[in-house]
Amino acid sequence: MQFGKPNRRLGPNRSLKTSSGTAILRLNCPILRQRNLTQLRAKGIIMDIEGKTIWQVAAGNGKDTHYAKQCLQQDVIVFGPGRFGAWPDCELPMRANGWTAMKAGIIRRFAEDVKPRDIVVLRVGTQNVYGTGEVVGDYDFSEAFSNVQEWDLQHFRRVRWLWHQDGEPETFPVHTLKFGSSVQHVISPVVRQWLETLEVPAEAYKRPLCAL
Repeated sequence: MQFGKPNRRLGPNRSLKTSSGTAILRLNCPILRQRNLTQLRAKGIIMDIEGKTIWQVAAGNGKDTHYAKQCLQQDVIVFGPGRFGAWPDCELPMRANGWTAMKAGIIRRFAEDVKPRDIVVLRVGTQNVYGTGEVVGDYDFSEAFSNVQEWDLQHFRRVRWLWHQDGEPETFPVHTLKFGSSVQHVISPVVRQWLETLEVPAEAYKRPLCAL
């Protein structure tokens, strides 16, 4: 099942009609663009990212070795290593076993900085987005994710996915999404603009999460 509906990107001085017939106007004109997007958000027609923190979270390390499908099926984002236990108790064992402070810091960010109602962009590599959704609830830890394609990814957050297209990614130019930290803010204006034009029905925000 596909959640949400993808829209073509807009060029200068162009309008675009969503599948429900609503025009998104002149994205290169700041005043008209903001007015139009505000109206569409208020009607529950497009994804509401206004004032929200947007995170890109990696789902594997390459096109052929990723677990985006599992995340979408189970309404989660997952992170590792999880073999040392839940955050924050895992920090000292991680460091004692050779993991860097930077890696522990990313787990802390995943557990503490990501907040309910934040927006998640599920990426693989620097080009492909497999899903976007809204964080639901707090950080958690489960041995159910101790072997996700041979990764130990017991750290998890629930996400209500608002858009995906049956396992096929939305593809951007190379390096639109950034390598480095597996959990970081989305800074690309191209991706933010794309998010603003995704058609997401109001009922998608009320969709029950799958049982774990």
